[in-house]
Amino acid sequence: MPPKTDADLEKKMLNAIKELGTKFDEKMTRMEENIQQKFEKHVKNIKDELERQWKAKEEECEQERQNWKNERENLLDRVMKLEWDREKGEREKRKLNIVIKGEEFTEENIKEKVEEYLKDSINTDVKVEKTFTINNNNREKRYKMTIAKLENWQMKKQVMMNKANLKRGIYIDDDLKRKREKYSDI
Repeated sequence: MPPKTDADLEKKMLNAIKELGTKFDEKMTRMEENIQQKFEKHVKNIKDELERQWKAKEEECEQERQNWKNERENLLDRVMKLEWDREKGEREKRKLNIVIKGEEFTEENIKEKVEEYLKDSINTDVKVEKTFTINNNNREKRYKMTIAKLENWQMKKQVMMNKANLKRGIYIDDDLKRKREKYSDI
């Protein structure tokens, strides 16, 4: 082989440097691609984890909403039951009551006067346990409406059957709540 000249050596060195540069560039490109893949994989893992956590929170919130809805329905049911029980108790208390409208009784001995009035006006002998007066007219100590509680159901039934014999303008009714009274005429 002929001796190498400086120019050949220089050319060889330049080619070797070029080759090293190319290999370096290839190596750098592979490293960048590897880093990019690892980065994308890491980002995807983070995204998947965040989506999983988000979905879990959504499910937890939905479960909480459902629990609140169920609890609300249970509370509404309980309130309705309590209101019904209270109303039933009030009706039971008023079951034996009658309301006399249009006849005014003086303040003294109303209980006896109601018993006497029922005996005289509708020929019904009853025992009154209690009386209550409503719409007091203070000038004359007279009442426009009287509520009387009778001793038993038979007495009330007898009064209600004979109330048609009352004179005009005087009424005997069941002791209903005002709300029910409003609809009982319909």
